[in-house]
Amino acid sequence: MVLKNWTPNQQIEGLEALEKGEKFIVDWQYRLGGDFTMALSHTIMLADSENLDKIALAFPEEVIAFKRFSHEAGWWQKLEAKIQDMINAQEEER
Repeated sequence: MVLKNWTPNQQIEGLEALEKGEKFIVDWQYRLGGDFTMALSHTIMLADSENLDKIALAFPEEVIAFKRFSHEAGWWQKLEAKIQDMINAQEEER
C-alpha cells in the first residue's frame, strides 16, 4: 500500500498510540527512525535465529514485531491501514 497524503519525512501524528513494536516497524519501513533504530532494524533483519534470540533479550517487542511483519499474513497491511487512518485524521484537522 502506498500511503496517500503523506510525503517521506513528514511527521505522522498519533504514532505514539501504537505498540512499541509496531512503531519500530513503521519507523523502519518509512525511514522515520533515527540512526539507532535503523541500525537495530538492519541487525534484526540479518540475524540468524540464534542471534535473533539474543537480540530479543534486550529488544523483545522489536523482535516480535519483526517476526510478525515477516511471517504473519496481513499483519503489515493492517498496520499500514492504521497509519493511513492517522494521516487521514491529520489531513481532516487541517
